[in-house]
Amino acid sequence: MKVSIPQSTNDITIEQYAKYNMIADDQDKEFVGHKMLSIFLGISMKDALNMEQSIAEEVIKDLNDMLDTQEDTFTFKHKGIEYGFIPDLEQMTLGEYVDIEDYIVNSKDWTKAMAVMFRPIKQRIRDLYDIEPYIGDKRSQETAKDFPASAFITATVFFYSLSKQLWVNSAFYLGKLLKSEEMNSLRTLASKANSQNDGDGSTLSTRLVTEMRQSLNKLLK
Repeated sequence: MKVSIPQSTNDITIEQYAKYNMIADDQDKEFVGHKMLSIFLGISMKDALNMEQSIAEEVIKDLNDMLDTQEDTFTFKHKGIEYGFIPDLEQMTLGEYVDIEDYIVNSKDWTKAMAVMFRPIKQRIRDLYDIEPYIGDKRSQETAKDFPASAFITATVFFYSLSKQLWVNSAFYLGKLLKSEEMNSLRTLASKANSQNDGDGSTLSTRLVTEMRQSLNKLLK
């Protein structure tokens, strides 16, 4: 049996990376090792169990080294289409931010997070580029399953850095936010937005995003 061993996280998909993450903390380390072989080598559990122990142990070590070999990935090509990371995180829409925050915390939703963070590049001038608007449809989420895991790791580092900065800034205004009369209006808009979600990962409507931003601006004045 011939298999190809990935050399870095750029050689594995986000779907593979998510599947591994779901079992990585299992107490049965032998099970984790065999699942790692199955997931990253693309073989069945039966074939993983039938590998010679010395070979299996060597490959598992190589795979662990692979997971520690990260390549910053902001753009990549998939099936002839170039995809790019959100160019300016501080300019992302509220819908994008909410969906990333929801999807990024659970491994089973990581492919959905990828569909938000990486989208087809529609215009490029050297290192500057613009990506297509976020739709949040099932088709783009399905396509994202084959995106490189290195792109996800790169993106999450940047997103968590932004989230930390936003948390520090928002904490300053927390007391004012909770006491404001505008809070009821914001809750109403959030409820209204949820009722408009079609359940397929669609983002908030542009009108609702605008209204919610206006309410937030009033709270922080």
